[in-house]
Amino acid sequence: MTESAFHKIKRGLLEALDIAQAGDEEIADRLKREQAAQDAIRDRIAAQGKAQ
Repeated sequence: MTESAFHKIKRGLLEALDIAQAGDEEIADRLKREQAAQDAIRDRIAAQGKAQ
């Protein structure tokens, strides 16, 4: 996946967080964890690119 794709995923997750109601804390928590996982993957790919 390209960095552009990760930005699109992140933007989508942020939009989903905005949509989630305050009472839907479980959904919001899952979205936050998913966003953190995507950020970690993007950071690893970026680090690999810098190492080359």
